[in-house]
Amino acid sequence: MKVNQICNRHHVEEDRKVSLTTLSFKGQAMYWWTSLMKDPYFNLRYWNELKNALNKCHVPSYYERELLYQLQKIRQRDLTLEEYRHKNELLIFRASVKGMPEVTIVIFNSGINLEI
Repeated sequence: MKVNQICNRHHVEEDRKVSLTTLSFKGQAMYWWTSLMKDPYFNLRYWNELKNALNKCHVPSYYERELLYQLQKIRQRDLTLEEYRHKNELLIFRASVKGMPEVTIVIFNSGINLEI
């Protein structure tokens, strides 16, 4: 998301996003990228290709399931309504259910303190 924001703000061309993004890699991501660059068959030129490769390599397979589980279990409890709304929206965005208003309303309403 951060890369998309920066590149959009500075009107970076699609074919330059990969080279600019990989300049900031550190630690394991840098080792991963360096090993890919040594592969003679490696040809990753576009941001979406890099993003998919990063997700495949560095995001656990259970990540989406975990986000959906967290959404199912989210409760307001001692949070203010604004804190709860923010936490809820963040999980909804990360779990990619943002375009499903019926689902997001049910999720939000199911976690609100009924006493209020």
